[in-house]
Amino acid sequence: MSMVKLKEYGLNLSGRPLGIKTYSIIINDYEAPYELDFNGVFSIGSSFADEVVARLAEINNGKIRILNSSRVIDKCLKNVSKDKGFELVY
Repeated sequence: MSMVKLKEYGLNLSGRPLGIKTYSIIINDYEAPYELDFNGVFSIGSSFADEVVARLAEINNGKIRILNSSRVIDKCLKNVSKDKGFELVY
């Protein structure tokens, strides 16, 4: 399992363009299955989560492991997971 430290891509992860770029890097630099470490990340936007978290969850058979997320991040991820139909594993 590859642990992706999202802090490497920014402290406030938002916007579709950043999400597309980050997804591309992760796909090329890490191997599935993926788990996402939010240690040090302050916030995440739903567009970023659509492009990164939802797409990685799809590769991971519909679920993604989340580490070190804050309440603010969890709220966004839960909304996106509900909309996109994937499972968050803590």
